[in-house]
Amino acid sequence: RWEYVTWYDIKNTKRKGCENKMKDIYFMPLGGGQEVGASCYYLRLGKQNIILDAGVGKNNRTPTTYSLLKYSEPTFVECMNQIDQIYISHAHMDHIGYLSELLEETNDSSLYMTEITFLLSKYQLFQKECFAENNMDNIDKKLYSKYHLEKKTTIVDYNQQINFKTHKVTFLSAGHIPGAMMTLFEYKGKRILYTGDYSLKETLLTSNCIIPDNLKIDIVILCGVHAKHSQYLEKKNKLYKEVDDVLKSVKESSMSVLCYVPQLSKGIEFLKALNRYNHTIPVYMDKSVSNVVKEMEKLHISLCKSNNKEIENSFPKEPHIFITADSKYKKDKMYTIKNIKFSLHDDFNTIKEFIIKINPQKVIVVHTTEKYSPNDKTIEEEMQNSNIEFIFAENNTMYQL
Repeated sequence: RWEYVTWYDIKNTKRKGCENKMKDIYFMPLGGGQEVGASCYYLRLGKQNIILDAGVGKNNRTPTTYSLLKYSEPTFVECMNQIDQIYISHAHMDHIGYLSELLEETNDSSLYMTEITFLLSKYQLFQKECFAENNMDNIDKKLYSKYHLEKKTTIVDYNQQINFKTHKVTFLSAGHIPGAMMTLFEYKGKRILYTGDYSLKETLLTSNCIIPDNLKIDIVILCGVHAKHSQYLEKKNKLYKEVDDVLKSVKESSMSVLCYVPQLSKGIEFLKALNRYNHTIPVYMDKSVSNVVKEMEKLHISLCKSNNKEIENSFPKEPHIFITADSKYKKDKMYTIKNIKFSLHDDFNTIKEFIIKINPQKVIVVHTTEKYSPNDKTIEEEMQNSNIEFIFAENNTMYQL
């Protein structure tokens, strides 16, 4: 049985003189529990304080880190500067958007991510400020001078292992988007896997996640967007519908379409999907999207076709598609505006397949939303005959594992 531990429960346990019987692995969602957005999770291994991801949600809603500081007994963290390690799974804003603020609170922590995640993160974090200054070339200056992101970041590779005094950490390929990683912790004979966003199958820009054979995992902290949506199937993926709508709009109206993407990583994902089905319509990018495309291609991630170009001083008169993350272009009357929204998360059946493949003892489900309809089942209801224990972790609640 999962132990749903409130602060009251822990305090009373101590009063009964049972301190030595208490386990020393704890978990708390600071954001991104039973919601998508503001993903940020606290993991305690013995005396090591760890943060997994640091995202923002809708309307720039941020994680509630004060929940770690709110109670004096038991004391986990008296100040955020006691955070020892931060791990970033991938460069979507719901996982990195709070990183700059978190780094200001945690001066002595170590930060770990892959090279591609670091590259995408610096563009994602500073794009709005550079848009306001009309100077995308200022990205590196902001990176160094304001947030010291590079100075604090340790770049890691897939399958690399880091040995700390009390635990080991291994980084695994997560699929989903380039650079995404799963983080595997080994502590006192227990293996705990934080998935971040992962993909069991190939996606547009990367291969599937890779889990070593015969790797026994005890606990999975699962980012399962569709873990309560048994009727959601991959064929309903909105990305391809967005591509189809844009192509039809240009062909049927002979007008240009502006595709507004909310973040740069979404821009390159949409470009890749668009290039799969579009062979004749010219596709232009603003400088910010183009810069990221160039950086990705330096890392041998192919994105462009011959009909893809960076927009210059004047806009072409021929009907075309324009991809931008800068909202100022949405005011141009020459365009039909399309706000591009999609996700690349595994559907319900694929989540089930992933859990069966790993076969853990316990699954903590986070980064998910409520049922789409009363007929939906949760992954726990679907797998109730298995020996796996599930808990859907709520924000700002401490769980003892």
